[in-house]
Amino acid sequence: MASTFLIRFSVLVVFAFFTFCGFGQSAKEYLKFGNAKLKKKDFTGAVKDFTRAAELDKDYSKAYYFRGLAKDSLKEYEGALADYNRALETNPKFNMVFYSRGVIKINMGDYAGAVYDLSQVLEIRSGYPEAYYYRGRAKMLLEDFRGAEADFTEAINSLPGEMDYYFYRGEAKLKIQDYKGAVADYTKVLEYDSDNARAYYSRGVAQIYSGNRSIGCLDLSKAGEYGCKEAYDLIKLYCN
Repeated sequence: MASTFLIRFSVLVVFAFFTFCGFGQSAKEYLKFGNAKLKKKDFTGAVKDFTRAAELDKDYSKAYYFRGLAKDSLKEYEGALADYNRALETNPKFNMVFYSRGVIKINMGDYAGAVYDLSQVLEIRSGYPEAYYYRGRAKMLLEDFRGAEADFTEAINSLPGEMDYYFYRGEAKLKIQDYKGAVADYTKVLEYDSDNARAYYSRGVAQIYSGNRSIGCLDLSKAGEYGCKEAYDLIKLYCN
């Protein structure tokens, strides 16, 4: 998941890089240097440049935001959170900071805080699939499975081609005992990625719980073949 976060953050970096304006020239230059290093995954170097930009302009919200992204990439979560907080202090309407802070709060175990931040994003940008997806993930961890299902559905409606959305909606449906719906979502994932051990495992569980034990056991066997070791425990329990 960390690598998925980095890919998504790099997209944010490119977007924000082309939208900054109105600050002192020296601070802007350091912001450009830092963004260039972010693209090269020189996160430590990027932190130094963004720090210099913030020193030159203490109210430069983008410097704090991008330094937060760099620290996030270094898994320095406390430091990243502090930078996101500072960015919002200097610019309370900086929508993408709420998004990044919401995601990092999931990593830090503050799931309710993540739901709040991602909801702030969606109040401004209602069709943003990533915000729905991560809010759904946070709701899953809070055991709000119906809320999570609704968020994953919104994410799918906005971006139908992202298979993670289907997988996690299947997980939510499994929790609320919508086994038929869960099977459909896992099947969608497997149509795209026929080697997905997690999808075979979860579809096998859904099939067994819905009374299709023989079909479920075949899925569990596939999951085991593709490296899901816990599948063998369920095979012993349900299939022998």
